Amino acid sequence: MKRRTLFRVLGAFAAAGWIPALAEQRPKVVAVLLQGGAYRVGLDGLRQGLETDAPRDLIRLLVRESGGDRDTIKKAAAAFEKGGADLLVTFSTTVSIAAKEATQRIPIVFVAGSDPVEYRLIQSISHPGDRLTGVASFRTEITPKRFALLKEMIPGLKRVMTFHNPSSPVSVVAGLDHARKAAAALGIDLLVREVHAPAEV
Repeated sequence: MKRRTLFRVLGAFAAAGWIPALAEQRPKVVAVLLQGGAYRVGLDGLRQGLETDAPRDLIRLLVRESGGDRDTIKKAAAAFEKGGADLLVTFSTTVSIAAKEATQRIPIVFVAGSDPVEYRLIQSISHPGDRLTGVASFRTEITPKRFALLKEMIPGLKRVMTFHNPSSPVSVVAGLDHARKAAAALGIDLLVREVHAPAEV
């Protein structure tokens, strides 16, 4: 997660007039949902950004790691909303989708690795609509380019292994589908292995 990506998330706060309003209101509760692992870097960046751009002592972060389990994500998101959190920040498309499904009112700012329109997080890039906004890096959609680069670096490449979580709609619908099509186009044998949590990798 690059630092500038987190600054864009903070820009979404500011664009909504949320940070300036803090000075006149009670402390805001920002709930954060992430899978853990590499996503903790994003959380660190979020903390640093808020310390720089938001009034001190007026934001309280509540963090929950799900370990990639969708039921855990949904329960945590629902609990945050019921508990009165003012904003929910989600890292990864899978976490964002689950959080949206489990809540009704809480605003959500997401950092997604896939097309947020395709997965119905927002209505469109220019007009997100509803209560979600955020940034997307479209990492899933560049899977064919990754395979092409691998083939260029290793011309004799015949076999590639990929991991995916069968319970994740992003992993199954987008990640695996893109990988299969890219591999087939380059004559690469794709070995698919299922994992349900980072520890299984």
